[in-house]
Amino acid sequence: MNSIGLRISFVSLIVGWVSLYYAEEVTDLDSYPKSDVLLVTVDECTVKAANHKDFRSKGDAQYTILKPHLSSLKQGDLWAVQDKEKVEFEKRVLALEKRIYDQEILKLKKGFDDKASTIEKEVSLKEEEIHKIDEMISLFDVGENLKKQAEERKEVIRDEIKKLQESVNEDDVEFLYDLEKAKLDLEMDKKIAALDKLKSQSELRAPFDGILELNPSPKSIPVKVDVESNNLFATITDDSSYELVFVTSNPILRRSDNSDLTVRVVVGQNGDSITGSFLESRLKEGSGRTQKQSIFIVDDASSEVAKNVIGERYTANIFIDLGEECILVKKSKIAFLNTDILEKRGWAGLVSETWPEYQVLREGPYELALKKRN
Repeated sequence: MNSIGLRISFVSLIVGWVSLYYAEEVTDLDSYPKSDVLLVTVDECTVKAANHKDFRSKGDAQYTILKPHLSSLKQGDLWAVQDKEKVEFEKRVLALEKRIYDQEILKLKKGFDDKASTIEKEVSLKEEEIHKIDEMISLFDVGENLKKQAEERKEVIRDEIKKLQESVNEDDVEFLYDLEKAKLDLEMDKKIAALDKLKSQSELRAPFDGILELNPSPKSIPVKVDVESNNLFATITDDSSYELVFVTSNPILRRSDNSDLTVRVVVGQNGDSITGSFLESRLKEGSGRTQKQSIFIVDDASSEVAKNVIGERYTANIFIDLGEECILVKKSKIAFLNTDILEKRGWAGLVSETWPEYQVLREGPYELALKKRN
């Protein structure tokens, strides 16, 4: 054998050893890490406080700010009033309207009382007239014809008395009074409701416990601030918890149940990270369309890191809970063990051929989660 043939044989031998060593190393499952989670996707997210509200003026308006910048507010605390002078003016108008209403009620009651008194007087006069007719007949010797006329007249008077008394029937009078009063009450209730609505719309209250930030920050309180339409002039933030918000069409996040997902975001160059778990899906209206958001709640241990990067956008690794500890095998390491089987039977087939006692529990973009067959 010449020198060239020896060199070729030696190289072939070395390649064979390397291939054998590589195959043995790659197929040694003890060399792979174990975990109960698997990276399933990577996506973009924004760090936000769990409760955060921006306040923008719906039109050119003046606000009276009642709380200083960076105030700690409790839910329901009043911190500003829009167009306060208008509200105060409407309060004074309503106070006057209430005084007029009280007078109208008194006038209404007096009117019904006066009507009843007038009718009582008329009834008394007619009864007196009957009494005088009886006296005249008893004092004078009158003929039968005149007596008959007197009785007819008394009957007419009695009918008139009956009609007058019916016109002031106590139940009917009370009904008519209640009806007229109800009309006045309704008008007053409308005016009170209108003022309550104006006050509700003008009073700015904290929707949750949080920190008030004003833009710009006033030097003294209370202070009147003119704000142009749609300008952001205040925010309230509850910094007790934080969220990672994903707005995406990623099929992993579009599943019906994401309760088995967790997330990890690396922040900055020093290795700080934010971790969290899936909370809920939300629909958010904006720019004429509806966005589906996937919300992850930040773990308490990561809150301080999240607090310093509110509003920032990061690439996040999303993991799925495997439910048990599995062996994580990198696809890139075993891809060339048997390319024919991989092409024909996929990763599950390659794993079954290489490790008959194991099966693929879950496939990620870079790794396979393997578990022993039952």
